[in-house]
Amino acid sequence: MAYAKITFIGAMDYYSNRPDDLWDLLELPEGLDKEILIDDIIYRAGDFELLHIDPPYTRLALGAFSKKWQRTWQKWLDALNIEYNPLHNYDRTEEWTDTHTGTQNIAQSGHEDISNTGTQGVANTGTQSLDNTGNQINTNTGSQVTESESALNYNSDTNDVTAQSKTETGHKTTSTTNQVSAFNQDAFTNKDRSDTTETPNLLDTTTGNNLQTKRGDDTTNVNETVNNSVTDTRIDNLNQLRTDNLTQTRTDNLNQTKTDSNSHNRTDNLTDSHNGRMYGNIGVTTSQQMLQAELDIDKWNIYEHIADMIISEFCIMIY
Repeated sequence: MAYAKITFIGAMDYYSNRPDDLWDLLELPEGLDKEILIDDIIYRAGDFELLHIDPPYTRLALGAFSKKWQRTWQKWLDALNIEYNPLHNYDRTEEWTDTHTGTQNIAQSGHEDISNTGTQGVANTGTQSLDNTGNQINTNTGSQVTESESALNYNSDTNDVTAQSKTETGHKTTSTTNQVSAFNQDAFTNKDRSDTTETPNLLDTTTGNNLQTKRGDDTTNVNETVNNSVTDTRIDNLNQLRTDNLTQTRTDNLNQTKTDSNSHNRTDNLTDSHNGRMYGNIGVTTSQQMLQAELDIDKWNIYEHIADMIISEFCIMIY
């Protein structure tokens, strides 16, 4: 008895004018493209006769088959998505915890001696020079008026004094010499000297009107005026020379004694956590061998393997 040959292509044509589809119940893990898988199945086994000649039955069987193998296909996809270094064959992570408990006793006793001996010498030598030069000018100006009146009983006689003035000019030189004695000597020696020259310009004017009457009255009317206009000029030119030559000696002889007697009690309750990762090539496989294995893995195609399972399950592979 002859019957029609039903293939995947024929079953797809059966659903071409229907609202549903031959492959709509087929489920794949998230991340896989169903259209890529269907194209691969049709390309490789589109003309193979189906094991079941009823297209609706084949549609339901594809859904049930994909659910049965869903977990396996998910594991394949997860394994292919693992990030790793293809040239490392050793990658281990370790975690461990250490706990410390107990009591610790520490006792310290003994003597500590510190002895300081020796001589310390300090010597200061050198020369110090000081030079002071410059001018100093002092100017004093002003007026002073003194008036006095008095009455005395004398015979009538008159005496008048009108004016008196006094002017002083010239130069005045003042010398000052300072002396000092060393700390180990009693005699004094000259230290420094300064000369001061003064030029006075003094004007002393006295004006008076002295009237005396011998008739028994003595009337005195005196006016005194003092004008000062003084300019002082001072020129300093000092040289100071200082020479130090000092030696200081210090002798230390110190002994220090320290006695320690301490006792410490310590209780520990500590927890230490450690994390470690060890990775790389342990040496049993060469980098070239691991690279070749990586290339072999790259040729393992998840779509091809799932298509092989469906083709072998639903097709009669007779050419």
